[in-house]
Amino acid sequence: MGGALSSFAISIAANIVTSLFARNDTEKEIRKAFQEAIEMWCPNEDIRRFKEKDIYKFVNGYIVNPAIDSRELSEELKSFLDVLKNVLLIITLQPCIFLL
Repeated sequence: MGGALSSFAISIAANIVTSLFARNDTEKEIRKAFQEAIEMWCPNEDIRRFKEKDIYKFVNGYIVNPAIDSRELSEELKSFLDVLKNVLLIITLQPCIFLL
């Protein structure tokens, strides 16, 4: 069940990232979301610096090739992707909040 839930979370994150591509300043927004997510996920700056490059590399690779089996991901990476998904969701929904 965890694999299916993780696949779903990764799928949502990928869909959110894809929807951001239709907006202006997309790359800037994605980088900002990544930075916010990694700071939330790992408050310790030294540890964050150590892990950030590998996580960023994975996220970029996933955007290019989303056919990654989530069962092969580490728990650490899955937890980061959940945080990233939430940050991206907030960024995506912010313009809609003003319409309410």
